[in-house]
Amino acid sequence: MSNTEAWQQEFLLSGIPELQDIAREIGNLQSLLTAPKLDGAAIGQALSMLGSQTTQFAFQAAAEQQADIRAIGDMLLRLGSGLQQ
Repeated sequence: MSNTEAWQQEFLLSGIPELQDIAREIGNLQSLLTAPKLDGAAIGQALSMLGSQTTQFAFQAAAEQQADIRAIGDMLLRLGSGLQQ
């Protein structure tokens, strides 16, 4: 099992709706990345969605983790935006 699959499984089993949404979007991104033909705009949209979901979840995380989680969300948003242009 890859790291992303392990995260996805952990998030799905967490019982936390926001993490379950992130897990589903990770699955969507994996599907897009393993498709026979890559669609940059769709991959960008998935990364942006993951970025938004991650940034929103940061507000619920422990105080000492919030900045790092927001940084990951911001990075995903930047990468997603770059692919959508």
